[in-house]
Amino acid sequence: MYKRIVKNVLAYLKVLVFITLLYFPLVSSASAAEIEGPILSFKDSILEVSFSLALDANQIQLIKMGIEKEYIFYVDLFRKWGIWPDEFIAGYKIIRRIKVNPVKGQFMVISDTEKVVLEKRFMSFDSMIDWALTVRGMRFSMKRLPADGRYFIRVKVESIKQKPPEMLGYFFFFMAQNELNLKVDSLTFYPEK
Repeated sequence: MYKRIVKNVLAYLKVLVFITLLYFPLVSSASAAEIEGPILSFKDSILEVSFSLALDANQIQLIKMGIEKEYIFYVDLFRKWGIWPDEFIAGYKIIRRIKVNPVKGQFMVISDTEKVVLEKRFMSFDSMIDWALTVRGMRFSMKRLPADGRYFIRVKVESIKQKPPEMLGYFFFFMAQNELNLKVDSLTFYPEK
């Protein structure tokens, strides 16, 4: 009787390992992805921030195959302190969902900010990727900030993994939820009045 139980447990473990080996290559990490920027420009006490996300070839290929991706961009203004932790001043959150239907040749991005939800369709894959992974013109007002303060912009990009089948989720609860988690800080600057 114990032999049969052990045999059944081993069979279940083999199936679990097989499913795991099939699943995890599909959600390969985007370790070669990087944030290009941020590029800061000052004009009449308004700070404009632009940046883009460069993905590796594996991530681009997964998107081309029709796997839906969601990228969350955080653009935050911080005041830098010498001893204390940095002080959060203001920030934006942008969610971009990329959807590709390779059979129909449809390329779509849904962009969700705090104020506007925009659904945009594209004629080509390259123009869609360029628009979806580039953020331009995020504006911060510098009028009310003390002139003696030192400030910096932090850009953070997250992408959540596709959820595994529910049974695998119970066994791999210790795995990270984020497929992509990048952060870059700008150089320190002083507000222009």
